[in-house]
Amino acid sequence: MPGLEPITGPDGRTLIIAIDHGGTFGPMEGLEDPLSVAKAALESGADALIVTLGFAKRYHGALAGAPLIVRVDGGTSSIGPDWRRMRRLFSVEQALEVGARAVIAMGFVGYEGEAESLGQLAEVCAESMKLRVPLVAEMLPAGKEGETDPDRLALAARIGAEIGADLVKTGYTGSPDTFRKTVRGCFVPVVVRGGPRMADEEQVVETARGAVAAGAIGVAFGRNVWQSSDMRAMIRRLTQVVHSRP
Repeated sequence: MPGLEPITGPDGRTLIIAIDHGGTFGPMEGLEDPLSVAKAALESGADALIVTLGFAKRYHGALAGAPLIVRVDGGTSSIGPDWRRMRRLFSVEQALEVGARAVIAMGFVGYEGEAESLGQLAEVCAESMKLRVPLVAEMLPAGKEGETDPDRLALAARIGAEIGADLVKTGYTGSPDTFRKTVRGCFVPVVVRGGPRMADEEQVVETARGAVAAGAIGVAFGRNVWQSSDMRAMIRRLTQVVHSRP
């Protein structure tokens, strides 16, 4: 089975910067020029980037050899009836053609389209196994409370592992003590997503610190990094937290 080495540091931990938001939310503030964000993230110490297939295709030459986690699902927009009704758009093989070192797909738990979402995730898993490509499952439980509820997050993360993900990306409960239930109940490594903008930049760093303290192997942050006052400085701070560097 594939290992996570293509998207982690030598210590097995990882700081992932997500810049795939344009596929659903368009040119968000701070992400108008995604190539500049990608280059700055890698130069500042990020271990991997989550990108769309379109981005990887366009900048394949500029980012040759970069640790790209390519999203293979989508097809919904922020102005549509429900952006969560994503469907599979691309094959794992197509992601590899544009330089993917791993692939990512959503798993929506508790939503109306749950069975379809999890079924699509399983299909991606089957193909990733055949091609020996790491699969990241972004597992989101339903409801506003699902963003931080320990039981729902633990449920969603475990389902991602049971379907066959190599790494689960999910929300954070708000404290290491409550998040340990999610990590301990998931038999594959876990990273914490950033989600909406946090109250301040110290909360971003503390979220990463709490996630690692609870046993997560790192974080996968997007707007909380590239919408910060100093993106490079934020990435350097997060690198110190995730990789426990003094």
